[in-house]
Amino acid sequence: MGTILEVSRVSKNFEGVQALTNLDLSVSEGEIRAIIGPNGSGKTTLINVITGIFPPSSGRIIFNGEDVTNFPAHHRVRRGMARTFQNLRLFPTMSVIEHILAAQYIHAKVGLFGTILPSKEGSLEEAQMYERAMEILSFVDLADRAAMPAVSLPYGQRRVLEIARALAADPKIVFLDEPAAGLSADEINSLEKLLRRIQERGITICLVEHRMMLVMSVAEKITVLNYGEKIAEGPPEKIKDDPEVIEAYLGRELASELDKSGE
Repeated sequence: MGTILEVSRVSKNFEGVQALTNLDLSVSEGEIRAIIGPNGSGKTTLINVITGIFPPSSGRIIFNGEDVTNFPAHHRVRRGMARTFQNLRLFPTMSVIEHILAAQYIHAKVGLFGTILPSKEGSLEEAQMYERAMEILSFVDLADRAAMPAVSLPYGQRRVLEIARALAADPKIVFLDEPAAGLSADEINSLEKLLRRIQERGITICLVEHRMMLVMSVAEKITVLNYGEKIAEGPPEKIKDDPEVIEAYLGRELASELDKSGE
């Protein structure tokens, strides 16, 4: 598979605080890449820079062969980037399916007047968007909750809805920022299955996550950050035994547990 994302010597400063330093990252099309590290290591900052929330202080971002370094976030979404956030960002007055429909408008062909004024083209596109929204909700097992207010969903399903909303933007790559936060063991197991189904659709996944059993189970390659720098990179079996990773993040007890889980 080719390279879908190339981050080259990216740095980010916040009023004198060095959040990222000359960071390189290369992600292959179709892979599940995990990005891990202690709190404050720069993981979310890296995702924010890649997706256009923050501009880099220096460096380049190449996505799908195109330099998107200076593109605004919505242009990156149109080109195939989507993401979720650490904290739930659902609209309190919107239903489950309305969240999915709203995410599709980034690619809508009918403009503002086409949605306000009745037209054959507008009605056809609305019907197509509704059909696709239901397909996405079926894919994530939320079709029976389509009409419910999103905020009335149980916490785990709200997490899933955020992933579904990202998928509604028709991404080539999706960045998931701690999707397992607050989930039970059964919910994490369901999330793992969902990530594999997303990958089977040909969508590349970048996963920022602290739940190491999930990371080691699904990631084909892991990038480890500490103090804004990459300290290690490789397959899970290499990362869990890396002395610098153990010292900076995993700790010997967790590293031992990961060893036992892989036996």
